[in-house]
Amino acid sequence: MRGRPQHRQRGRPPRSLHPRLEIRKTSACPRLPITTERLALFGTLLATFGELHPACDHWVQGSKTASRKRLYGEDLVHADGSPDTPDSTRPTMTTSTLGRRAVACHCLSVGVVT
Repeated sequence: MRGRPQHRQRGRPPRSLHPRLEIRKTSACPRLPITTERLALFGTLLATFGELHPACDHWVQGSKTASRKRLYGEDLVHADGSPDTPDSTRPTMTTSTLGRRAVACHCLSVGVVT
């Protein structure tokens, strides 16, 4: 019997070293269908992110970013949200661009936290 373990006999499972600790086959619980597992995962993630999003809005996002997310229009403003004046030398953008920047900043901040 060269190359085979000595404690195994053909066709029999290995015995435990302790007589009271026997290796027994137990029937595993039947798996749920993959669709059910995926729906459960989706529900868990939806609930988690549903609760994280308001927390991130409150704690991570600044008040200026929150108010600028709603901006839209063609008026020229500075990066701080103040309106453009004819004698200003600072760079300007439209209010829609400022609003899109605020939304991008919000998405990045929430993405970093989660």
